[in-house]
Amino acid sequence: MYDYVFITHVPAFYKVNLYNRIAKHCRIFVIFIAKTSVLRTKDFIGTNMMFDYKILYPGPFEKRSIIKNIHLLHKYIRNLQYKTIVVNGWDLLEFWYATFLLKAKQKAVVVESNISESTVSGLKWLLKYFFLKNIDIGFPSGQLHQKLLDTLAFNGKSFFTKGVGIFNRIPFEYPDRKFQNKFLFVGRLSEEKNITMLIDVFNKHPELSLTIVGSGPQNHYLKSIAAGNIHFYSHIDNTILFRIYLEHDVFILPSLKEPWGLVVDEALYYGLPVIVSSHAGCHSELVVDGKHGIVFDPTNQKQLEAAIMKMSNEENYYAYQKSVRQIDFYKRDEIQIHAYCLGISL
Repeated sequence: MYDYVFITHVPAFYKVNLYNRIAKHCRIFVIFIAKTSVLRTKDFIGTNMMFDYKILYPGPFEKRSIIKNIHLLHKYIRNLQYKTIVVNGWDLLEFWYATFLLKAKQKAVVVESNISESTVSGLKWLLKYFFLKNIDIGFPSGQLHQKLLDTLAFNGKSFFTKGVGIFNRIPFEYPDRKFQNKFLFVGRLSEEKNITMLIDVFNKHPELSLTIVGSGPQNHYLKSIAAGNIHFYSHIDNTILFRIYLEHDVFILPSLKEPWGLVVDEALYYGLPVIVSSHAGCHSELVVDGKHGIVFDPTNQKQLEAAIMKMSNEENYYAYQKSVRQIDFYKRDEIQIHAYCLGISL
């Protein structure tokens, strides 16, 4: 008898790490919708799975047949004995099928969408509202995610995970280096990441350095508007990305839409204070009381510039850095795992 059957998109490395840890505390079976994604690099996909699982489609998520996937989902799950089905959102027909047409003692949803980047009116609101009527347990990542559930009148039980997975913990030592006004962004180069505003600010401050790591549809445009103090790198393998973090002082995530922001977890782990958009789902859980960085309104360029200037003050910077280095990430992991363990007890 499995405690949970998880149904999620692809075996992302941070999800695989999370499931491996949950599997040490309860019996789980994980069904992945597809093996890969055309939007993700090879190192995004986790491989060391220490739990029972099935992959419905062996190719890219975007090229799957939804009808065939639903047929396979029914085929695999009907032979399992389990207590709770957990779907990773409400954005796929496979999730709707599992929630409404499969039998389970309990139905649960992982909520990684937050109130800042979600539609809370009209047809989409009604569909989400209807979906949640068949859900007993919610696993919201943080406060902004719970606010979305509240807006949708969810009346089930919520367990805060305070995360969306567990990134690869690479052992390291903090570098013995002085503050050098080196700022860093890591992510997809797309409009919702608000990188144009970020570049506009750094263009006005040649005394500051900004490194942008990633690729995406705005790649050529962003390079064309960037001054000489802004440096670009395309994708860097996760196994060596930590070196980039350790070479910089401050991490910035200026997104207009950001369900969570796992890169903020990574930056804090490697000792970087952060400047984070108030639209990023992680800000209320990770940038605690301004101790670990600064939260700003991503629609207000003056706020972003003021945050950068404040962080550029060495006295302020070292105060933030000291707080960041006191974060117990292994305790945070346990909170996330414990949330799922609590769900079993209902």
